[in-house]
Amino acid sequence: MHVPFAGLAPALTALLGGNVQFMITSTGAATPHIASGKLRPLATTSPKRSPRLPDVPTMAEVGYPGILGAPWCGLAAPVGTPDAVVARWNELVNDALGDPKLREQISALDYDVRGGSAREFAEFLALDIGRYRKLAEDMGLAED
Repeated sequence: MHVPFAGLAPALTALLGGNVQFMITSTGAATPHIASGKLRPLATTSPKRSPRLPDVPTMAEVGYPGILGAPWCGLAAPVGTPDAVVARWNELVNDALGDPKLREQISALDYDVRGGSAREFAEFLALDIGRYRKLAEDMGLAED
């Protein structure tokens, strides 16, 4: 049964308190609880194993190759933002992602540091939205 929560913190609290039996969350948020022995990781939804949890198999490895959901973050701007502004923000972000300290902080949350262009991000979003749209349709959740 799906139990909606108003964010990661209450969902994780419910899991740790035994009010729910299972959840899918970012490994960054779960790692301290895994390390303490309070949570047991079953599988990751990433295409490859997490470097922070190398002994935890992927969903594909445990027999569910269609379940894929790697965490990601990105920046967005309102429609109509001038291309020059988007290009400058993109340049600044990519420069910042070159900083080893920032890369380490992002990696500690178990995100892959990528960077790239606005176009690459738009293509990634289109693929991700398409994947979830298909999942919703396959589960009978899509709107008519």
